[in-house]
Amino acid sequence: MLLFARNESTRFISPTKTPEYLAAGKPVISTSIRDVVRPYGELNLVRIADTPDEFINAAEELLGYTKSEPGAMATGSFQTPSKKEWLQKVDAFLANMSWDKTWQQMSNLISQTVDEKRELTHINSQITPITQNKREMSFKRAAVSFESVKSA
Repeated sequence: MLLFARNESTRFISPTKTPEYLAAGKPVISTSIRDVVRPYGELNLVRIADTPDEFINAAEELLGYTKSEPGAMATGSFQTPSKKEWLQKVDAFLANMSWDKTWQQMSNLISQTVDEKRELTHINSQITPITQNKREMSFKRAAVSFESVKSA
């Protein structure tokens, strides 16, 4: 069970225990944390429950207290014909995950952000002298206008 309060502190967390429990072949019940709902909940790899009753029902059903066929885990939108098929689905999904891939994605995002920041800094460094020159010219025009009014 992955129990998280749903608030600003947990709004953007990504629980790493979810794939770890799934890799161990353990059914998971979690509160509706965004990174658990997508993709795990949407793919019926994890049960999502937000109330005590939902957690109890999910746990009882996953433990086999349902009247469904032997070995089945089935309730609501969570429909998996057998534990074997569920495990195959979990394994297929997890086969595309690794810490190396996660690190590479993070590294790419960091590099992209740094590159964008450098580009903005470069653009701003070109704009600043132009803006400064325009201000200086405006001050000079104002001074000339003031002098012409003053001498008239």
